[in-house]
Amino acid sequence: MGTVRIHLLVFQGVLDASLGISLSIFQTANSVLRALHQPAAFEVTVTAMRSGPCVTGAGLTLQIPKAVTDLETPDLLLLPGNFLTTPKDMDVWLASPEVVDACHYLKSVSGPRSAASCAVAASCVATFVLAQAGLLKDRQATTVWWLARQFRQRFPGVKLDMQRMVVQDGRITTAGAALAQGDLVLQLISQYAGAQLAHTCARYLLMDERGSQSGYAMLQQMALQDPQMRHAESWVRKRLDRQIRISDLAQALHLTPRTLARRFESALGMTPLQFVQRLRIDHALHLLQTTSQSLEVIAPQVGYADSNALRRLIRREVGLTPAQLRRF
Repeated sequence: MGTVRIHLLVFQGVLDASLGISLSIFQTANSVLRALHQPAAFEVTVTAMRSGPCVTGAGLTLQIPKAVTDLETPDLLLLPGNFLTTPKDMDVWLASPEVVDACHYLKSVSGPRSAASCAVAASCVATFVLAQAGLLKDRQATTVWWLARQFRQRFPGVKLDMQRMVVQDGRITTAGAALAQGDLVLQLISQYAGAQLAHTCARYLLMDERGSQSGYAMLQQMALQDPQMRHAESWVRKRLDRQIRISDLAQALHLTPRTLARRFESALGMTPLQFVQRLRIDHALHLLQTTSQSLEVIAPQVGYADSNALRRLIRREVGLTPAQLRRF
């Protein structure tokens, strides 16, 4: 195994956590290998589209000695997330000169007509940069959950998967929101240096395996972006303790069931049935963490006659048992 040359490409306003966790995990991987009397596997360089100062989202100043275009093409180009809070911020950011230049650079090193074709990975809003550069067209990818709707509208040619935490399609790998950068780096370590090393790094850093990001997405926040979804959420929440027929939900929104399904896919990336199920789980989690009620008492309040079925569903969606959830 040779040394993997990685360029961490940062932008003004880079998320400190995304950058820091990347550096820490690669450093841990190299330290573990040295302890085993093996050579370091990763050579990591922090760079940007321009040399000089780069101010992070938290206001720290990084000194970038060389622009990425002045460096040799790496084996892997890794983009951490940036600090953005609204879809409008995204519009401004994607139109900024450094992002426009980055898109040209990405095409030159990993586009379909590129001779270099280095591997590329990104998390959080940096996935928008890959998509804008055309690298994700007709590929599977994921992104930050609260901007999924905007992503679909901007890049309909991307096969967006909002269930998985990390999605790899060929030489392009994407991950969800800010701290999914850690999951992304662990997958890259597994890919380049083996699953055992990635597992060891995760144990040293107390990082749990997280295959899905669906349990982290807040439906209320997602629904706020669309008037019909707000109406749907309100209608369902008032009926969580009852049997809910999708045809009744469609009628309440003055839509046909087929149109309803299309609206949910476009706005939230899920089916109406998945939406109802997620609201049931969210309310069950709220009751578990704010009351002393047993799961047997909670289950009928969220539409489940069988508490064991709800227990299995919570475990599948959140990755924790009801008892474990009550410790948080």
